[in-house]
Amino acid sequence: NRMPAAPDGRAITFILDRDGTENVWKMPLEGGPPAQLTGFKFASSTFLSYQAFSLDGKQLAVARTNFTFDIGLISNFK
Repeated sequence: NRMPAAPDGRAITFILDRDGTENVWKMPLEGGPPAQLTGFKFASSTFLSYQAFSLDGKQLAVARTNFTFDIGLISNFK
């Protein structure tokens, strides 16, 4: 799912590629600027193929895809 709702239901999240590096962002449904949730800083031959929040909304898991899958867990994001 490339655009799931944030756990609080007040924003949608999406994957945005800037300068060859993909990160997860959220856009408030009530308006305002988007906020970057992940901090990948290097371009790679992989892309973010999936994102999912934990049930409590405190963690975000992302899958980076190429020909194989790498799964990361990101904690303490804002």
